[in-house]
Amino acid sequence: MCIRDRYQRRVHGIFRKQSIMNNITRFASINPVNNQLIRALDFISDSTLQKKIAMAHEGYKIHSKRTIAERAKLVHRAGVLLEESANNIAKTIALEMGKPLAQGKAEVMKTAGHCKYYAKNAEELLKSKPIVCAAKEAEVVLQPIGPILLVMPWNFPIWLPLKGGIPSLMMGNTLLNKPSPTTPQCGIILEELMKKAGFVNGEFQNLLIDVPQVDTVLGDERVAGVSLTGSARAGKSIGQLAGKHIKRCVLELGGSDPFIVTDEADLKLAAKLGAAARVSNSGQVCIAAKRFIIHESVYDSYLKELVQELKTNYFVGDPLDTKINVGPLARRDLLENLQSQLSKTVDLGAKVIYGNKDDITKKQDLSAGNFFSPMIMEDVPKESPGFREEIFGPVFMMFKYKTDSEAISMANDTIYGLGASLISKNYAKAKKMALQIESGSVFINDFTKTDSRVPFGGNKSSGFGRECGDEGIKEFCNKKTVYIGQQHL
Repeated sequence: MCIRDRYQRRVHGIFRKQSIMNNITRFASINPVNNQLIRALDFISDSTLQKKIAMAHEGYKIHSKRTIAERAKLVHRAGVLLEESANNIAKTIALEMGKPLAQGKAEVMKTAGHCKYYAKNAEELLKSKPIVCAAKEAEVVLQPIGPILLVMPWNFPIWLPLKGGIPSLMMGNTLLNKPSPTTPQCGIILEELMKKAGFVNGEFQNLLIDVPQVDTVLGDERVAGVSLTGSARAGKSIGQLAGKHIKRCVLELGGSDPFIVTDEADLKLAAKLGAAARVSNSGQVCIAAKRFIIHESVYDSYLKELVQELKTNYFVGDPLDTKINVGPLARRDLLENLQSQLSKTVDLGAKVIYGNKDDITKKQDLSAGNFFSPMIMEDVPKESPGFREEIFGPVFMMFKYKTDSEAISMANDTIYGLGASLISKNYAKAKKMALQIESGSVFINDFTKTDSRVPFGGNKSSGFGRECGDEGIKEFCNKKTVYIGQQHL
């Protein structure tokens, strides 16, 4: 049965079923290969929500009293369970949001490594630090603060909740995870796995809640903070609620990351990195390269290398097929929004020089799904969506530059500032350019990525706060100063 036969309206993964008696709103897991309903889940009631918040609070009383070693044992066990379940979880990811199996398994394995990293290193990262000052003795002690709400998207349904969640658990906080309405089954799997790891006192719970209930959660005095990964629009809403209720907040938002190829770049490497940076997860990555800024002297040569890389190594189709590495977009509305952005960009003067979605879908009979093959566009006007908006799909927006200062100006000409890549054999020059780019990170001779050991976060409208590394574990804590005066009583 096709979901479109039963549900008339879809808003951000939530389906509203029309009935003579009432409007029933629920999460719906939809296979993006064919838009068939897999499973529908109702929102929890307000009374159930209150019970879950109470459980998270009581669980915090238990978990915060555990030693770091005791917390590490549970978190390490979660990592082991993720490794053991990687193939099955990858299949669920593929069915719910279209990620190819190998990429889904890589996501799960990366999350497992993240668990093990913090289990091993949290003791050192959380050590109190003495301070030399006017006191006889002074130190800063890091202490947990309580339950943290996670508001998570669909594009990395295992990695993103635990990217910030695991360090918070190691700090001694508990977690209330609001999964995306697009990937509720991944959220359920994650909750069950965390319980199996030993978090049985409400330390990690799913909240299948509607948008208005988020205000209820943040308005509860037992909840200490919120972390959101999502769009800038969602970040503004959550930021307003966090401010309204005076709650700590971390926002990891969208990006329009520049990928700069200098005249001193290895073009084969640049093409390989550029293709991976844009097409991985069908381009549905906040830190994906989106604007390709190429030195005019190598532009044509780079374009040839890039097209050859796409033709040779990227294949669109069913994500359950192991030969496929470009799956569908996660939802029909995302596909329609992408098509709208591209149509407007073309109307303003941009040209499509590679890629044609219709040919792909007709050739493989993929028209029932949300497929979009990699596409390259050039002559993209600065006032177009292709330059100004975040493009969530495998589309390369190509630009030429003459001077380094022009490349930097173009890279910074955006409201976003999440990540950036810069490809050059001249490392000194590349580093000098990197320091002028207004983003949370710049990767030289690599594409932007997250690493458990390295702080990650954005600048400008890409958000604030950091996840991963030593910075990430200290976001949701009380940095308490303990000061002993010089005078004796």
